[in-house]
Amino acid sequence: MLAIVAPMATELSGIRRAIRDPEGRGIAFSLTGVGAARTRASIQRVAECEPEAIIMVGFCGGADTGLRVGDLHVASAYHSVGAAPSDAIFADPDLSASIIAAARQQCNRVIRTGSSATVDVVAGTAAKLAAHEATGAASVNMEDYWAANAACDVGIPFASIRAVLDTAGEDLPDWISENGESAARTIGRLVSHPRRVPGLIRIARQVMIARRNLTCCVVGVIDALGSPRRNLSAAPR
Repeated sequence: MLAIVAPMATELSGIRRAIRDPEGRGIAFSLTGVGAARTRASIQRVAECEPEAIIMVGFCGGADTGLRVGDLHVASAYHSVGAAPSDAIFADPDLSASIIAAARQQCNRVIRTGSSATVDVVAGTAAKLAAHEATGAASVNMEDYWAANAACDVGIPFASIRAVLDTAGEDLPDWISENGESAARTIGRLVSHPRRVPGLIRIARQVMIARRNLTCCVVGVIDALGSPRRNLSAAPR
């Protein structure tokens, strides 16, 4: 079984729609929630099902100024902001190589490698620049380091695929919560504060681009890998 996990439903929704009969194809989908504690607990639950590998999918913020909305990042290493560089956790090399090869073959999108940095809160431009300067990270997110840490603890190969939602020079609106608030709550806030509508339109467009490219990439990877058990069983534990 190949486990595909994501922090938020909107990141996984397109992939769920595209993959019919996931159980028959050896795929299990799961939501982790946002942040360190939720991510670690969720990965531990996923690990109880003994998947051959875990792939985290989702959105990220660009830390490298060369990344644009919708570009894809398959990180080779995961840093935690504030931790020593030597504490980096590395993606499973065989799994990452398979993902990159499949993505480049199946999905005509910009795909970057290099490291990512996991932050505690939604990162603005200053925080993204600081993460890039401290670790060399191309992107930032709130889960990958902790997911990789939990997967490493139980010896399950781990890698991630992220699509850029906001670029290095762009701040997300300050009314977006740190922990991925529900769509209903966001709509309620917009009713009370209609001046936020232009910001919502911009973010909605960027979400559509990021989700479309992420879905294309992940579906291509799943198709190329074929039977996860046959292709991933040789990955080192």
